[in-house]
Amino acid sequence: MTEEVIIRRQMYTETAHRLLHYEGRCAHIHGHSWLWQVEVKGKVDKETGMVMDFSELKADMMNILDPLDHSLVLWYKDPLARLLMQNKKFFSALVTTDSLERQPRLHLVPWNPTSENLAKYVKERLLYTFKRLDNRNELAVVKVVVSETRNTAVVVEC
Repeated sequence: MTEEVIIRRQMYTETAHRLLHYEGRCAHIHGHSWLWQVEVKGKVDKETGMVMDFSELKADMMNILDPLDHSLVLWYKDPLARLLMQNKKFFSALVTTDSLERQPRLHLVPWNPTSENLAKYVKERLLYTFKRLDNRNELAVVKVVVSETRNTAVVVEC
């Protein structure tokens, strides 16, 4: 019987957001140095001795997280998002890609951009990625951990 092992990869992003329906400081636009950790469980391949190549997991995470790096994430119901969308010239400057990185700097999402919702978003995107790749059938995303600060974390188990 082949042994199952859990591997972990982490990445950082610098991402701003603000929360609606919240009375504290997080109701204002602010940013964090987010720490994202993903755990994947699978059988150790007899030939490679690995569950999966860490560079593959890094690429999967980059596809999801790189667009959030140095960006502002707002709920599309946020009055600020609506204000930005009304000013078409300003809005288009935020959401069109810049020439250096070709990534939009404003992301409107269909939920309040809390750590909990961002963790669930990353989990769902990773599950979708693994499901569509045939060579990942034996792998399972088991945990996503998101930390806004050194003192806080959200853990979503899959």
